[in-house]
Formats: sequence, C-alpha cells, structure tokens
Amino acid sequence: MIKGVGNLSSVLIVSNHVEKVFDLEKCLLKHGIQSTIETFENVNRDQSFFKSHQIILFNTSYQEATNIQIIKYLRQHSKWPIYALTSHEDPAIVTKYFDAGVEGFIPFHMSCELITSKIKAVKRYIDHHVYKINDILTVSGITFDLGNRTIQTKHYVHRLTLNEHQILSVLISEQNRVVSKDELISKIWDNHNSATDNALGIHISRLRKKTLTDDNIQLIETIWGVGYRLNTKAR
Repeated sequence: MIKGVGNLSSVLIVSNHVEKVFDLEKCLLKHGIQSTIETFENVNRDQSFFKSHQIILFNTSYQEATNIQIIKYLRQHSKWPIYALTSHEDPAIVTKYFDAGVEGFIPFHMSCELITSKIKAVKRYIDHHVYKINDILTVSGITFDLGNRTIQTKHYVHRLTLNEHQILSVLISEQNRVVSKDELISKIWDNHNSATDNALGIHISRLRKKTLTDDNIQLIETIWGVGYRLNTKAR
C-alpha cells in the first residue's frame, strides 16, 4: 500500500456552484466522511488536490462538451476514481461521460444514506485492495500490472480506471473460466440496482481496446448469453 494513503482526505468535490453541493458535504460529514469543495479553476491551478483525496466527485453543471473536457482533464491528472454528480441520467450522455473517464454516477436525488454507502464502498475497495495487489501477468506480449493499474503493450502503457481494474482483477483471478455478467456486476458495483449490462459492456469495450495484441488477438472473449472470459491458453 502506498505510504500515507490512510491519512488522505476522502473526497474532493469539484463544483463551480458551491452552494449546490453544501448539502452533499454535510451528508458525507454526518457519516464520518471528510470532504473538500473546490472549483475547477482552483483544482486546475493547484494539482496538489489530486494527491490528497481518494475519490473525486465532479458536479456536471457545465454544457456537455465542457463537462467531457473537464472529466478528461481530471482523469489525466488523477489516478483516483471519479464520479459524476448529475441531475439527469440520459443514456447517451452517460455513455459519453463513461468514455471520458468517470467510474460512475451519483444523482443529486439519491438519498444521503445511499450516497455515503456508495462512497464508503469505493473507499473500502481502495484501502483494502487497490494498493495491495502486486500481481503481474504477461500474455501474448501484453503485461497486466494490477499493482500499478496498467496494461502495457509493445507500444503503449494504458492506465486503468477503478472499474476497469476491478473487472480485470476478477477476470485474471478466474482466467480461462467464463464469468457471468451477474457475477461481475455483483463483485464490482455496491448498488446492483444502479448497475446494468450496458454499463458493464462499456467498461469491457474500453478494456478490449487496451488489450488488443499486435496480432489482433482479443484476450477478453465474449461468451454470448453467459458472460466474459480472459483466455490465456492457446496463444
């Protein structure tokens, strides 16, 4: 585990409408979760915020295109999971935000108890798993480094988002066995009602782009009607 992780503040709330997230800050504090509210301009000027918080909540209060650019910026500069705070759940926009780099969504209408349960679940995963895994697996010229949350090919080093890391960890631990969609969803999302096959499919698709070999072999196989498998045999 990285030295000092346990002393980090839990949540960085990025919002240019500070008053809109005051209730969220109070909600988190009520349940023992420390948080810091900062505007994007401040975060852009002082990147030390990325080193002192474990989870980023971004209030998507800008126009869609600007939100996407900010999410990409946050993803580029932070290794921590990013959740979009949103007042809508348009599937088309959700997909774009996933592609830009968020791990999930927290609707403003979600109850305080459910929000804090979600944050605690993510923090628990970070504290107990992300930095304790040192597994390295090389298959067909691709190196999966779970400890550093990377996939390295001959020409690129791809960083993994939290959900990608979780999915890959399950597939590696069960390599060559078909893992059902329901099993993946139950192991990765704390609130199953907010998880869908479509959300899982988006993350699998992004992982596949990062795991395509030089011979165009796709290591993550879809077993139609069942689930997914990391095939490390017959390569």
